[in-house]
Amino acid sequence: MIVLALLALMLVGGGVFLWFANNPNHRPVLVDAYQPPRIVADATEKDAGWVEMEQPLIATFNLTNQGGETLIIQDAEASCGCTDVKIEPKSLPPGQTAKLTAKVDTSLKLGPMVKTIDVFSNDPATPKLRLTLKATVQAPPQLAAHHGGAIKVSNPLKLFEGDCKTCHVDKGVGKSGQALFVADCGMCHGLNGEGGVSPALVFANWGDPEESARLRKVIAYGSPQNPSMPPYAQEKGGPLSETQIDSLVQWLVYQHKLVETGQLKLTPVDLSHPDPKG
Repeated sequence: MIVLALLALMLVGGGVFLWFANNPNHRPVLVDAYQPPRIVADATEKDAGWVEMEQPLIATFNLTNQGGETLIIQDAEASCGCTDVKIEPKSLPPGQTAKLTAKVDTSLKLGPMVKTIDVFSNDPATPKLRLTLKATVQAPPQLAAHHGGAIKVSNPLKLFEGDCKTCHVDKGVGKSGQALFVADCGMCHGLNGEGGVSPALVFANWGDPEESARLRKVIAYGSPQNPSMPPYAQEKGGPLSETQIDSLVQWLVYQHKLVETGQLKLTPVDLSHPDPKG
């Protein structure tokens, strides 16, 4: 009888645990009733692992008020336009939890991806809470299998449209050289071309006329293998004029010379990541 009673208690306890896990607003929360509102996330960084290109990535964060006064979530800003953020509810009495849902458009993304979300509230100690969402985007095998290894996507100009346009077009309007690189290229290739979520550029052999011509072609017409690098030339539907593209090449040639001569110290960013099959 004692054993059966213990088993029953374990089953009930397990059921209660699962119910609380699926209902964050009903979990027991330690609240300091004598303190102002306090925002606490279930995690400030989440890694979604491997996701498929052109399939939306949806992730959630639970935000709990562990203070003694009502927490007001005023706004949430994502690091780029491809990330849509919703929070419900935005007014949290002590002990209550809000659900933040982030939906990321993975079009034209390939390899490591990092998005940040800044949550603004009336928490005096943490008025801005930064959340980080990571993933590694892979192309479905069928996208490359029938095109000689080249990945064909539904819309190669997606970065220049809709919400993506705010990051990949609007910031670079009227700019050239370094300012244009920082605006349009820096978020992927690093502000100095040292690499980021996309390969380093400053270490390429820009001093070789043939190599610099090949690299210019990639900027203008896109990468034949990687859709993450779309065609930026206006004649291909991109936002940049020939003069602007030339200014990018000239700046990268200059950066390369600074690195070669030791006047600029940069370390290439390591983009290696584990094989999804391994």
